[in-house]
Amino acid sequence: MLNDDWDIPVGVVGKGREAAEVIRAFVLEHELGFTGGCRVFADPAQWDEGYGLKSLLVVVHEGTAADVCLNMDGAWERSSSYDLFEELMERLRGVGVYMEQCTRCYSAVYEI
Repeated sequence: MLNDDWDIPVGVVGKGREAAEVIRAFVLEHELGFTGGCRVFADPAQWDEGYGLKSLLVVVHEGTAADVCLNMDGAWERSSSYDLFEELMERLRGVGVYMEQCTRCYSAVYEI
C-alpha cells in the first residue's frame, strides 16, 4: 500500500491520471514506495516551477526510492542500470504517454 504522498491530485484527469495509475502500480510491484515525505504527483495547472507547465502530470522524484525508475539520472546513480526506467517507460507508452525529465528533481508526462 502506498502512503498519501502518492495521491493523485484532483485536477489530474484523462491520460495524466492514467499515467499516474501506471506509475503507482509499477512502484508497488517493485516495492519502491518510500518518498521521504515528498508528494510525488502534481497538477501542472498548480505547478510553479519552470518546466512541465503544459504537461499532463508532474512527477517529483527527488529523494524517493522510485527515483530509480522515474528518471535516467536516478536509474544510473542508484543501480547502474536503466532496466527499471526502460520497463516503466514501455508501460507508459502502452497508455499513450511518455515521461520527460525536466530537472534532476522532477519529470513531466506528455501525450504521445
